[in-house]
Amino acid sequence: SDLERGPESTPDTVRFVSSGRLDNSHKAYDLAIRAFALVKSRRPASRFSYVIAGDGPDRAALESLIAAHGLGDEIVLRGWLEPHELPDFYRSADVFLHPSHFDPFPNAVLEAMASGLPVIGSSAAGSVADRVVEGETGFIHAPGDVEELTGKLVLMLESSAAARVAMGRRARETAERWSVEYHVGVVRALLDAHRSRSAATPR
Repeated sequence: SDLERGPESTPDTVRFVSSGRLDNSHKAYDLAIRAFALVKSRRPASRFSYVIAGDGPDRAALESLIAAHGLGDEIVLRGWLEPHELPDFYRSADVFLHPSHFDPFPNAVLEAMASGLPVIGSSAAGSVADRVVEGETGFIHAPGDVEELTGKLVLMLESSAAARVAMGRRARETAERWSVEYHVGVVRALLDAHRSRSAATPR
């Protein structure tokens, strides 16, 4: 749909998406908007759209920031999506963006990677730091660093469509290696080891 691709989308538009609560002190979507404003001013030929799925207390502030930077043609606040709608939302995109100031281990990053998207994310997000390999499955920026994030957006915009697809394929392979089944197995092994130790301990 037009909302998913951004109102001014063309075939050469690179489509970025995020999903999460609209809370700038946590998710830093305001940082992303400022970075896209720098991209647009420095590289006016770049074609991008950015769609954020989610709702929260900073919606009005983000709408004002989008308008102030003249990004109404590129950036859309999509609103709340139900969990079953997220796979199609991710598949509508080229790149997942997660610029958070802090996030222990956000599932959205893993969901996007499992959907075949390369990720640009903050090193303060655990699943970015643990799963994204710089230049292989995406790019990592320091939290709160608008210049570094801008640079990573430019790197992605300058990549060929084939290169972005290849990064997304590697991201999906990473997600598959770290599946739910893997984590269940780790927990089961820990529980089994604990039971064995408990059984061996004299009472």
